[in-house]
Amino acid sequence: MKQILVFFFIISFVHGIIRIPLKRQKSLRKTLQEKGKLSHLWTKQGVDFLQYSDSCNSPETASEPLMNYLDVEYFGQISIGTPPQQFTVIFDTGSSNLWVPSIYCTSQACMQHNRYEPSQSSTYVSNGEPFFIQYGTGNLTGILGIDQITVQGITVQDQTFAESVSEPGNTFQDSNFDGILGLAYPNLAVDNCIPVFDNMIAQKLVELPLFGVYMNSIQVAGQVVFCSGGCQAIVDTGTSLITGPSADIEQLQNYIGLTNTDGEYGVSCSLLGQMPVVTFTINNVDYLLTPEQYMLQNLALSLKNNVHITFNPPEK
Repeated sequence: MKQILVFFFIISFVHGIIRIPLKRQKSLRKTLQEKGKLSHLWTKQGVDFLQYSDSCNSPETASEPLMNYLDVEYFGQISIGTPPQQFTVIFDTGSSNLWVPSIYCTSQACMQHNRYEPSQSSTYVSNGEPFFIQYGTGNLTGILGIDQITVQGITVQDQTFAESVSEPGNTFQDSNFDGILGLAYPNLAVDNCIPVFDNMIAQKLVELPLFGVYMNSIQVAGQVVFCSGGCQAIVDTGTSLITGPSADIEQLQNYIGLTNTDGEYGVSCSLLGQMPVVTFTINNVDYLLTPEQYMLQNLALSLKNNVHITFNPPEK
């Protein structure tokens, strides 16, 4: 297991800053590549990263669909129920619901992960409403339940969450996380479930309605590389990919000199030293990324001498 790289912060009224360590594990993309399943998944899901959408300069308000990217690499621990049942989850700013596998789920994906047992929790309350959520590369169905949720010492009472009873396909089967804890706004929540953090605020468990995600090894330097006119963007902790407007991503890919391999843009590892620095400007602060930081080494045997870029155009 690699060292802790990212921390999720909550401002607690009683204990000050609460740090939730997130552990970096092998991503789903890498797992599927090693098993030779990545190309099959792209074909099955109809994903074509060569299809581009409009420029980001449109003044209209755009909705953000729920996306389940293949490179979610950072996970944290929560517990549900009394006594507590432990789960590894993604803290995802791109969605709003909390779900974990149910003991009644017999899908292969559920069998390989920790499963919630409502009969073992004295604080569980049955809701019984059906639940369905669709991600970009997978979906699941289940029922809603109510129980207490503990996140790094902060216990939320009467939290509605989903107990998945069917997780078809390989999307969750090959993942290293049990479930997802959504941190986005309530209007993105399926079935109008109140998100965990919003319940923390309502129950006065946090002093401020504020949370943050902090990463180490960020260098400040460089210059603007693309999207110089400015872009609206979201910070999505459910993926380690950086998705951008088609025209800018295509220009960046051509500038770096990448070639299309297995549905991804890659380059020989021997060329890393010749590749440019890429700079992102966020709130007038420049963040410099070296090739070693924005390229992912491909662990698949047949492509072991290649690396792939972490920038992708959005799905059409």
